[in-house]
This record gives sequence, structure tokens and C-alpha cells, in this order.
Amino acid sequence: MLNIVLYEPEIPQNTGNIGRFCVGTDSRLILVGKLGFSLDDKHVKRAGLDYWSSVNLLHLPSLETFFEEFPCEKHPYAFLSKFASKLYTEIPHEDENLMVIFGRETSGLPDMIAEKYN
Repeated sequence: MLNIVLYEPEIPQNTGNIGRFCVGTDSRLILVGKLGFSLDDKHVKRAGLDYWSSVNLLHLPSLETFFEEFPCEKHPYAFLSKFASKLYTEIPHEDENLMVIFGRETSGLPDMIAEKYN
């Protein structure tokens, strides 16, 4: 199963749209850290349309918890960033445990991610 990971998402409509994508592709949506909105927010539900209740959703409190529950030895990571040195088309997508990880809309992923996984 493909896993879409959003680190501290800030915009409910974006999360709703990604949730709808996850339902359509039978992927899991993992939200990590503090959210910039409530999951009960009408904007999340509106963007997710009638699919929001069908989203395979997991909310974890921190990046540390995420890395503990999903170690990279079992779940390869693909960090998406405007600073990436590879194209998204180069992500090895054959592994069904792949974690496609996005940062905050305004500030991206923490620097420690690039330092540790680059």
C-alpha cells in the first residue's frame, strides 16, 4: 500500500484533496504532528467530498513517533521538496510500503530530515 505522509499540514482543503486521492488509489494518509486545523473542519470534509469518511487515516503526534512506527528499513522514504536533487519520477514506486512524505505548505520539512536522510 502506498502511504502519503503530510508533516504538519496547514491548509485543510489540501489535506481533504489528498485524502480523496488516497481513497481513489487505495493509499493510506498519515498526518504527522500538529495540524493547522481540526479534522472535523468543514473545509477538510468539503475538499474530501463524500470520500472523507472512507480515508484510511492515521494521525501520529510527532516525526519521532513516525520514524519509530515506520522505520526506513521496512518502509522506504521518498521526501518531496523543492530542494530535491532527484525528480519525483525517479522514486522507486515498486515497493508497496513506500512512504511519500511532504512537508508543511509554507516551510517544508525540518532541516534535520535533509541532514539525516540526504
